[in-house]
Amino acid sequence: MQRRHCAITLFLATAVVCFSLDLISKYVVADWVAGSGGEVVIIPGWLSFITRLNPGGMWSFLHQLGATANTLLAIFSCIAALAILLWALLGLRAGDRLFALILGMVFGGALGNLYDRLVFHGVRDFIDAHYEEVYHFPTFNLADSFLVVGASCLVLGSMFHRTPAEQASSSIDEEGAPTEDNATSSA
Repeated sequence: MQRRHCAITLFLATAVVCFSLDLISKYVVADWVAGSGGEVVIIPGWLSFITRLNPGGMWSFLHQLGATANTLLAIFSCIAALAILLWALLGLRAGDRLFALILGMVFGGALGNLYDRLVFHGVRDFIDAHYEEVYHFPTFNLADSFLVVGASCLVLGSMFHRTPAEQASSSIDEEGAPTEDNATSSA
């Protein structure tokens, strides 16, 4: 039971760190950009900090709906955050440190953007990645990064992770006899 608490503590600590980094970065960059005439060039021709309020979803999905999109996405974000919290609290096991870390990233990112939706009626984006004036990636923030990296890790993990039942079935040959690896481990 004690080790399970370690996984839950790691989940919560990761969520707090990601949430805090997101909020602090948004406030710091907003002040920095405001004092610099609207844009801070980090890497000329590649990366700038700007400020944008996005009422829509990631990559401006549904932005044309304005306040309605923000309300719908705030409701969805609340439901998703609660689902992630329940998943972590009820589903984390003692050895799930990496899983706890990944879920914490997703939860922290979801809370960061939910905070913006409730307080600012849209998500504050500031990272402007581009190639000269030829291509602009949609402006994003740290919460988006935590969400995308965490969700990608969950998808990749589900593709390559073997459950105990799958591991047990792969240790039995076609006739139902234990394989050499399984026979030696049980002896």
